[in-house]
Amino acid sequence: MVASGGQGGSPPTPDPKFNGTIDSTLGGVLAIGQTPTALIAHKTEPYLYIGLNTDPQGIQIIDISDPSNMVNLGRVTAGTPYKCKELIISHDGNYLFAINQPGADSEGCVDVYDIFGNPSIPNHIMTNTNLYYKYHASAAIHPTEDYIYTGGGNSRLNVVNISNPTQALPRTLKTALPDPDNQMTCSAYGLFYADEGVAGRIRNLDISDATNPVARASTNSVCQNTVIARDQYYYTMSPDYGVMVHDATDIDNIVLVGSDVTNKADIGVGLFTKMRIADDILFQPNGADSLCTADVSDPANPVFLGKQTLSTTYFSTANLIAIVGENAFVTNYTNNTLAAIKLGTT
Repeated sequence: MVASGGQGGSPPTPDPKFNGTIDSTLGGVLAIGQTPTALIAHKTEPYLYIGLNTDPQGIQIIDISDPSNMVNLGRVTAGTPYKCKELIISHDGNYLFAINQPGADSEGCVDVYDIFGNPSIPNHIMTNTNLYYKYHASAAIHPTEDYIYTGGGNSRLNVVNISNPTQALPRTLKTALPDPDNQMTCSAYGLFYADEGVAGRIRNLDISDATNPVARASTNSVCQNTVIARDQYYYTMSPDYGVMVHDATDIDNIVLVGSDVTNKADIGVGLFTKMRIADDILFQPNGADSLCTADVSDPANPVFLGKQTLSTTYFSTANLIAIVGENAFVTNYTNNTLAAIKLGTT
């Protein structure tokens, strides 16, 4: 919040920034019923969408207008949102895309929902079934253009055109590309993901032509399965390699610019773990009962701030996180819960 000083008044108060601490643990806890494998917040309205991996199928909608008293609004089951592995919202904020694996490892689909008219009740538009997936289905949206990239399994990558979400989504299948693991991320500098087949390796794809991702040199000894990009940098956190920051300005010559291996064993990575970045803080659930944070305000000198226990009662496999306002919303993979956590600010 910014206070206006006016002529002769006090100077404006700067907006608070996250400092990597937890201000209060568990502002609210909500049972979500089934295993969460995807989580995204609406861009402007106080709603969370949670993709579920087990029966009953669906996408859970949560009202978070009061984080201390979250409300489960029910489950959308229209379409085939079974084994939902990723959720993506269009650039204009009007459409929700559910990346699903309803059948065998070789089968997959994208369900499209209209969330413009009433974001609390997503309206199913259509199911696109011409896609390929594997167990660790990952997806990311191009930073400026209307394309979604999804892992296809068996060295394939789907390039899905979402420019007209009310029509069947054209899909191009790219082959001879390594399979992605849990998290895929995009910036203007490339598409990045952990290689499912080679531990510690990040694959770097040139997406200057959004329709034709091209594999460039990989980056080794980086992480287990999570990565997130912002501007020209991408960030990783893992118990094997600690916190690492790479500069992807030249995608053919990606450079490690900073790292911190202090207490790296505390980081942890669990099932379907995803990382987020807000202000200059990395947030990653550690696959157990804690939230790990790192200060990356200076890319050359990232600082692992440690792990902070969320709850030993409600959390044993913390995996997904969304950040809305001054709160983090974290899911638990096995206890099937969602918690609101007030984050510390300075």
